[in-house]
Amino acid sequence: MVTSATRRLAEARLGAVGITPKALVSADDVTRGNPHPEPCLPAARQPGVDTAQCVVFEDAPAGLPAGRAAGMTTVALATTHRAADLDADLVVDDLSALSALVTDRGVTTSRRGRDPGPHCPPLSSIRTSAAVRDRPSGLLSA
Repeated sequence: MVTSATRRLAEARLGAVGITPKALVSADDVTRGNPHPEPCLPAARQPGVDTAQCVVFEDAPAGLPAGRAAGMTTVALATTHRAADLDADLVVDDLSALSALVTDRGVTTSRRGRDPGPHCPPLSSIRTSAAVRDRPSGLLSA
């Protein structure tokens, strides 16, 4: 998980909702923030995941080029900016448009029940190695 928040704030907010990421990169850990790829790279390196198997979920335009420059798939959430302002592999209104299947082999993220549309990656789903191994196997929904 990568955030522009301080580590203290990120851990407090994540802890409040019961999330303990395997890797956390905060503003305290980097010298160059978005749109530079520096924040994304240690997030993949810490659990030993190839960046090509990572997915960036981002609601800000500056975070998308950072993920792309790091070699990651980008999913834009049109929650704080208009979809037209977000350049990503996939643009969705919010996380409720996605589902994630977590298994021992990784996480498969897919768009829920609609035709993926022209801005969807060529695959019907995005597969990434699990950096979220704390969660039990099964279907997660936002």
